[in-house]
Amino acid sequence: MADLGFELLAQPAVSTLPPFRFAHHRVRGPYVPWARVAALDAVAEALERAGIERMGPAFGVYHDMPFSEREADRWIADLGYPVADGAAVPSLPALRVRDLPATPVAGLRYRGDLTSFPEALQLLLEWGMERSVPLEGPLLERFYVSNALTGEEERDVYVALRPLDETP
Repeated sequence: MADLGFELLAQPAVSTLPPFRFAHHRVRGPYVPWARVAALDAVAEALERAGIERMGPAFGVYHDMPFSEREADRWIADLGYPVADGAAVPSLPALRVRDLPATPVAGLRYRGDLTSFPEALQLLLEWGMERSVPLEGPLLERFYVSNALTGEEERDVYVALRPLDETP
């Protein structure tokens, strides 16, 4: 394998993400890492103000990545956090809640800075294509560690093997 611009922590593999309740903010437009961080911070703050505990690391659903026929300025992403199954999240204009179903995915885990995402995604896509894994999308991400000063992150990158039940 060629030198990677990131540290691969878990090799690509097929698995199933368990279902969870997802409190999120919907954003539109191209994938911009710092804008993603700001949206996640806003959701975390809204949940904290409402007294709702986050039940895991930040999560993103990128409905138009890695495959889309829409222009990048029309892409839709949901960014937020898992919350308890019974959590009553208040109705706020910028906060949505949905139950994500169990989802079969191809995924990998890596550590790198914000610029290493395209290379990690490309590695996963090539791995899937070489093995005829039916990558349909959307792109999903789980963020474990984030250092705002350096931009270094540890995260899972997944591509769903079938579309999610809810369409944007």
